[in-house]
Amino acid sequence: LLLLAVLVAGMLALKRFAEMRLRLERLVEERTEALQEKTLQLERLAARDTLTGLYNRRHADEFLRREIARARSEGHAISVALADIDHFKRINDDHSHGIGDRVLERVARIFTERVSGADLVARYGGEEFLFCFIGIDTTGLVRRCEELRLALEREDWTTLSPGLSVTMSIGLATGNGESQAAALLDRADTCLYEAKRRGRNRVVTEQGLHAAAF
Repeated sequence: LLLLAVLVAGMLALKRFAEMRLRLERLVEERTEALQEKTLQLERLAARDTLTGLYNRRHADEFLRREIARARSEGHAISVALADIDHFKRINDDHSHGIGDRVLERVARIFTERVSGADLVARYGGEEFLFCFIGIDTTGLVRRCEELRLALEREDWTTLSPGLSVTMSIGLATGNGESQAAALLDRADTCLYEAKRRGRNRVVTEQGLHAAAF
């Protein structure tokens, strides 16, 4: 009987030990999953602009370098568009900086709704945005940029502030795997400058820096 009691006590102890080990393993798994989720959240936050929720400049630069390298190996075109909200300082001065922030938030939402998952849209500066389009011909690119420009122009901005209107100018440049990110951005910036020089609220491409206004 004594031996039987010892065996039963030993089995109960082993069972309790096994249960404790199982609880500890589950706890470790839960903590590991929570830590991994927190890490992912921090990574997402590090890649996002805090006001608009769009990707930030650092992420956009990394994305562009990576996609140019992929274009080099796969042989497809890659295009960037730099967009700038027209007279944004005037919006801040005439309607307040708070309204200016609301404009940026709404602009970001409009862009997000109209840019596919394969492409990129990022807040590249104060009121400047970067788009990256992959494997789209020039006609399709101009159409996409015109759709974005018209979406801002036709939005009812008076819901934010009476008399408010918002437009943007866009410079568009296309390269291939041989292009460098900095050179491609400079070419898009040249087109953007020309769009502003020609009166703003238009898309300018590299083809003779011809304004594609419709």
